[in-house]
Amino acid sequence: MKYLVYLLSLVFFTACSNSSNSPISDNPSPSQGSYSKGVFVVNEGNFSWGQATISFFDSKTKKVSQRIFEAENGEVLGNVAQSISLFEDEIYLVVNNSQKVEVINPTTFKRIATIDELNSPRYFLGLNSEKAYITDLYEGGIWIVDLKNNIISGKIEVDGWTEQLVKVGNDVFICNHTKGLVHVIDSETDEIKQSI
Repeated sequence: MKYLVYLLSLVFFTACSNSSNSPISDNPSPSQGSYSKGVFVVNEGNFSWGQATISFFDSKTKKVSQRIFEAENGEVLGNVAQSISLFEDEIYLVVNNSQKVEVINPTTFKRIATIDELNSPRYFLGLNSEKAYITDLYEGGIWIVDLKNNIISGKIEVDGWTEQLVKVGNDVFICNHTKGLVHVIDSETDEIKQSI
């Protein structure tokens, strides 16, 4: 039995060592714009702890860089990274409990702008070069975003918590979790055409 405990202890301490050959880097360090080929990973973090981070897996080097938002912008991301979207050469990073969406350059991961004054944002959908929608947990509506100025320009009133959304032609289909509905919105007029 004591040999089993010794062996498990050895495996544990070996697994916890921070070898320079490890493919994962725990320390945030700017990578001089090397985020062009790979995969971004959203690490939500514990609710209200402000631990949200973004990791990047470089498909060429097979290395993982941790906390890249912090490394490239000199501050922590915030509380609960909810979702990430790439639209027209910009990343939209929804940070739910921090009530914001960070607009990011996808190559350098530097902040371009912050869309704030949100309640509890969930998902972002770009519609065209000038407009986007953001769903919300508590707002009772879908935010309309002016993408030229990265500000909220209006709201489509709905009763309940809205989640994922998808655009088909000019229509946007949005899940209403509270009501068990899918709202169909005309993206040109911002009006609800139908609730399924």
